[in-house]
Amino acid sequence: MTVDSRKKVEPTPAIVAWRKANPIRKWIDAKPKPRGARIAYLVKELGVVRYAVYRWMHGVNLPDTARFSAILAIVRCSAATYMKWWNSMPQEERLCVVQPHGETVDSDRRS
Repeated sequence: MTVDSRKKVEPTPAIVAWRKANPIRKWIDAKPKPRGARIAYLVKELGVVRYAVYRWMHGVNLPDTARFSAILAIVRCSAATYMKWWNSMPQEERLCVVQPHGETVDSDRRS
């Protein structure tokens, strides 16, 4: 799939609500520091690029195994709570992952 063949779509209200309930996103939004500083903190602590944090915030994919427990410790969330959120993903999100900027990616590319 090329960039030109992707169609832009707006996320449904169910997807927006699901993303807002993401424990990582809730931690970022709840802190008093500017949002960019909180994201930069996760980038530094986890040794990842900013794009990875955005993908986790938007529910595009799960953190890899090595970082999963570390990020859960930082955001003070249990694995069970996080996976309960993840498994509540709306059906339309399962079929087609909607990127934060509105482009779509086939769900088989999700990883």
